[in-house]
Amino acid sequence: MSVNREDIVNCYRYILGRNPENEDGISYAINQFKDVDSLRKNMITSEEFSNIYRMMNIDIEKRKIQEEIQEKIDEVNLISSMYCYHPKKTNSSFFLPYVMTDFIQQTIFRSDNYYEIDNLEWVFKEFMSGVIGNDVKNSVACDIGANIGNHTLYFLNELSAKKVISFEPMLKTFNILRKNVDLNNLNDHVELHNVGVSNIEGNAESQQYDYTNIGASKINVGNGNIKLVTLDSIDIPELTMMKIDVEGMELNVLQGAVKTIEKTHPYIMLEAWGESINEVSKFLSDFGYKFKKMPMGLADYIFWIE
Repeated sequence: MSVNREDIVNCYRYILGRNPENEDGISYAINQFKDVDSLRKNMITSEEFSNIYRMMNIDIEKRKIQEEIQEKIDEVNLISSMYCYHPKKTNSSFFLPYVMTDFIQQTIFRSDNYYEIDNLEWVFKEFMSGVIGNDVKNSVACDIGANIGNHTLYFLNELSAKKVISFEPMLKTFNILRKNVDLNNLNDHVELHNVGVSNIEGNAESQQYDYTNIGASKINVGNGNIKLVTLDSIDIPELTMMKIDVEGMELNVLQGAVKTIEKTHPYIMLEAWGESINEVSKFLSDFGYKFKKMPMGLADYIFWIE
């Protein structure tokens, strides 16, 4: 039995969640499909339905995560503790004010561990038989793009670094970083800078602050109230580890750290997406650096000089 106008409208509404665009579309369907089943099959296998289904699954997964987080918030009395939490698998405490929205804070809270713990354990305990972790002990590290202090706390509380120099340009995020340093009684071991690091000194402005992933917030060089510095403008007599996570400005950071790199030859762990890794590896190869992609990371690399 051929399809009629009512069949077509109902399929659009119940399968695709919308009305037909126009009468021409209805007329086309009447002539194209011999029965309702063939119309339904066509809609269910369409790209439009696939996109709807994928978004539905994402929304369902988000709801599950939100419910899981809310249950744990109630279980550990996170609100009464002013959003301060000690993940069981760490030696650190974290202030997690955006735990309901921010991906990194959610990961720390849900996993009871550091963000990107698999990469951290591989770099500092497995790669080259743990040489890098041993070298960081009692030494100085830089955390460029420190976010809320995940790596800063790991360097100090897990690897026993002597000092960490941490840079975070976003004021809201920097205030969380500062709170986390204070919460762990590490003020004497951390040098905090609420600035961006680049290849020039000047100013920048922030793009939209993304509460679902505050670590992905970016800055635009130019006019703005964010101060930019070069790493070479800061007196760093010794440096063993340089961590860089700066949302596309990796090469800028390195270009402003030439003297520091030449003087200290630090290990460098960084995130670099797309073609950026080619630019970065070419730049660092002139200093004698080799590099390797971290096996558990999508765009995470470790650089070293043998």
